[in-house]
Amino acid sequence: MIDPAVNPQITTAQGRYGWNVAAGCWYVVVAKTGYNTLTSPVVGVPPEVTDLDLQLVPIAQPQPQPQPQPRPRPKVVKKVTICHKVKNAKGKVIRTKTMKVTPKQLKTHRKHKGKLGACKKAKR
Repeated sequence: MIDPAVNPQITTAQGRYGWNVAAGCWYVVVAKTGYNTLTSPVVGVPPEVTDLDLQLVPIAQPQPQPQPQPRPRPKVVKKVTICHKVKNAKGKVIRTKTMKVTPKQLKTHRKHKGKLGACKKAKR
């Protein structure tokens, strides 16, 4: 038997609660939206228990997962005419190639092949 015969009971604004109970072993379950439910240790009555202080712990909010950042695309320069110096039997350039290149590719090509855009398309 408990007095007052209110179960569950709502705490006061200060968080206080209490019952008069018959002799025996008792425990208290505390619940509130947004908090983990807490069950007190079992206490024996008598003697009178006046110090059963329970603290609720907020439910941990899931941390947002960082979104993977897209890889930046390499900067592309405008179309460049690359002359491959493929010549026919008469010594005329017979092949040129137009392609988009990155600054790094452009630098590498200039280092190994020479100037760009200096040749004209060969007549066939």
